[in-house]
Amino acid sequence: MLKRFAEAALLLGLASTAHAAEVARVKLPNGALVSLKDDFTWEYVLMAEKDKGLAPAVLAKPELLGATAKDGVKVRLAHHRWDGERLGLTFGLENQNTENVVKVLAEVSFYGDDGKLLKQQELTLWQAEYRLPDSYLRQGQDRDSRELWVEGISPTQWQKGLLALKVKKLEFR
Repeated sequence: MLKRFAEAALLLGLASTAHAAEVARVKLPNGALVSLKDDFTWEYVLMAEKDKGLAPAVLAKPELLGATAKDGVKVRLAHHRWDGERLGLTFGLENQNTENVVKVLAEVSFYGDDGKLLKQQELTLWQAEYRLPDSYLRQGQDRDSRELWVEGISPTQWQKGLLALKVKKLEFR
C-alpha cells in the first residue's frame, strides 16, 4: 500500500513539474509584462490579448525578444543575414550548467514589423558530435551556433528582426 502511495505521489509530482502554472502577472517599470510561474521561473508576456500580436511594450523594446534561458543554458540571437530570400541565423549559447550540453532544440517564432506572427519553426541550435568531446558545450563556455537557414520569411516583413525563442529540449552528457 505504501509503495503504491509513493508511486502515485511521484507521478503526481512529475506531472506538476512538467507544466509550470502561472501564479501572477507583474508589470515592470519599463512597461513590460512578466508571468511568474509556480516553479520559481518567469517569462515575458509577449502576446497582446486581443489580436494575438506582440504586446505594445515588446514592440517598443524589441531587446526583450531574442534571448532565453533554461536549466543554466542561455540562448540569444547573435546575428542574422539575408542571402536572397533565405535568412541565416547564428545563435550565441552559454552553458552555466554543471553538465555538458550536447543538444539544444528551440522553437523560434518570427514576428513581422507590425508584431504579427509570420512563422514558427523548431531549430536545433546546438548539436554535438557523438564521441567528440570537443564539440560539447561545456560549463562556462560561450560559443556560437553554426549558421542556420530559414526560408519562407520576406525580408520586407522582417526588417526589425523580431523573434522569440523558447528552449524545447536540452540534452546533456
